[in-house]
Formats: sequence, C-alpha cells, structure tokens
Amino acid sequence: MLFFTNGDSRDANLWSNVPYCFARALEEANVHVVRVDYSMPRWFVRCYDLVFRRVMDVLTFRKLRFPYLRCTRWFKWYAERKIKTAINENPQTDLCLFMGYGFYNKWDKTPSLLFSDWTTEMDIRKSREPNFLNRRIIKQEGEAICRADYVVSLFPVCCEKMKQKYPQANIHYLGGNVINNLYEGDINREELLKKNASSRQLLFIGRRTTYLRAAKVLIEAFSQLQQESQYGDLQLDIVGIGAESFGTLPQGVTCHGFLNKSEERDCKQYYKLLMDAKILINANPGWGAFSSTVEAMYFYTPVIVSPYKDFVAEFGNDISFGIYNQNFTPTGIANDIKRILESSAYPKMCEAAHEVVKDFTWGNYVSKILNLVKS
Repeated sequence: MLFFTNGDSRDANLWSNVPYCFARALEEANVHVVRVDYSMPRWFVRCYDLVFRRVMDVLTFRKLRFPYLRCTRWFKWYAERKIKTAINENPQTDLCLFMGYGFYNKWDKTPSLLFSDWTTEMDIRKSREPNFLNRRIIKQEGEAICRADYVVSLFPVCCEKMKQKYPQANIHYLGGNVINNLYEGDINREELLKKNASSRQLLFIGRRTTYLRAAKVLIEAFSQLQQESQYGDLQLDIVGIGAESFGTLPQGVTCHGFLNKSEERDCKQYYKLLMDAKILINANPGWGAFSSTVEAMYFYTPVIVSPYKDFVAEFGNDISFGIYNQNFTPTGIANDIKRILESSAYPKMCEAAHEVVKDFTWGNYVSKILNLVKS
C-alpha cells in the first residue's frame, strides 16, 4: 500500500497523530506500507511564509489560519510529481491511500482511497466564505472526491454533507471513531477510578487558533468556583495554549502550552495530565476538540462539551459520561462542573466514558478500511 501524506507520517505530531497511528495500525495488520511525504521542502515553506503569507494577511486584513500554500499551483505541481513518481516506482501496489481529499491516483489503475474529516470548504465555511484562492483547492478536492474509488470521512455529519454535494462519489462513514493513543503502558482500571475520585484537577485541551475563547470562558467559570470555599482547592490545567495568550491568571491555573506527543517528555506530561484529571472541559460551541475528548474518555474521565452535531450523532442526545453544556457562559459551565463534582454517580460516569469509546482503536478501524476495500 502507498500511504500518501502532506508531511512525515513517522512524526506523531502530524495532524493530531492521525497519520502516525493509522500507518502504525496498518503495519500491525501485516500491511506493507510505503510512506510517501509529498510536502514541499522546508526552505520553500519558510520563504513562502515570510513573503507571500504576509502579503495575503495584509490584503485580507487578518491573520488567516488556513495554509494558503495548499491552494497554489506550486504545491499542486510539486505534490503530483512526487505522487506520480511513487506510483511508477511501486507498480505492484494494490492501493493508494491518501490522507486528505486533495489528490488521487490518475496515472494508472491502482485504486485510490481518500481519508479525512472535513473538506476544506466545510472547514473554511465554519468562520467565513471561501476566497478566490480557496476556490482553487475546493475545486481540486471536488475532482479528487468524485474520481477516487473510495472516500472515507471520519465523521457522520461530514459524510452526509459530502454525499449531498458529491452524489456521484463513493463516500463512506464506517461507524465509530478512533483514539489517537500514544500512551505506553497498561491502563489499570481500578487505579484510574481511585485516582479520579480523589482528583481536584480540571483539564482543558485545545489549540489557541480555535479554542481560545472557550478557554477564557472556562477560566472565568473557574474564578467563580474559587469564590466558594468547597471548591477553593480546585486546579485547572490548560494544554495547547500558553499563558501569554491570557491576562492575569487566577491562582490554581497552569498553562502548559503545546505538548508535542512525539517528544518523550511532552508525551509523558500530556498523559499524566489526562490521567490525573477529574473532568475534561471544552464547551466550545460548534466543535469541541473531538479527538482529545474521546481520548480523555478512554482514560475514564467524564467530560463537559457542547452538543455539537458530530458528537451528538456519535453518542446521542443524552450522555451518561458527562454533561452537555447548553449556554456557553461562565456561570453555566461552573454549574455543570459542580453537578459532576457533587454527583454520587461520578464513578458510573467514569465507567461509562471508557465503555462508549473502548472499541475506538486504530486496529478496529483499519479492519473496517480493509474490509471496505476487499468488498
């Protein structure tokens, strides 16, 4: 199998660990994986960011999260040249698996499978209308989606939207999801319930570009809780955002910034925080860091999230492993935290959190992928 990624799939930091975990699970399933990184040279990316990206930021009056390099003809030409070379050098391969919707095999008859979550158009429309550069990659993705032999979306709502837009494409949602777990060691159920019962640590995980507002609202909620004596010993750990992104932080709040799970020290700290947490909280409306949420649940941690569509589609309108926050206010979140802290059903919440995601292993997901292709 040829495994195409925009970046090195051996780097656990790439796309929230997804390519790393995916390729590793394929190899554990005795699939011969030839990894192909079609990303552009680092020197070119640096030059591009120093010049063209800054120009685009000025012209659009904002600093844009979207990587415009993906929209350029330079990137398309370079990536397709590397893809074509890999296909020509591996004529016996039986599948071209692309991490993303931007490319497919148009050089020989080897089938293509495209795997991702949201299309670029869906991702951009969460906050704004696509501009003239975005339309180029949207058109490119549309062609790849329609011409690929298989297209797999990680989320059910995204899958349905794609089917509506591209009715002629062979698009699938395989059910369930995946946990990008890099923890090395056995998970002791009894120790984790014991741990969660005595913990006074709250945890937030989310990157600055998407979840800064959610973190600020949570900090306000935490400040409210500190005014009540029974909650004065609570601690709040924030992963993914540095302290410089906030003003004066209340006592008890620790910002750890970005923790790179491909680095041993950061990885150990990440999983220590995950296993020490009493509750994971990210009530961001619209989308609430699905990947880190289900990973926390795997470690028996109840959650407070907003009822965004894909989460509800996966777990239902009523959850036994936490609370859906309904109003995204500091007072509302503080009250949700108190409800969990004071609940006599807390141990059952821990059990339920793990139970609903325990089968979200990459091994199980790879089996679904291989069965789809074989059928």
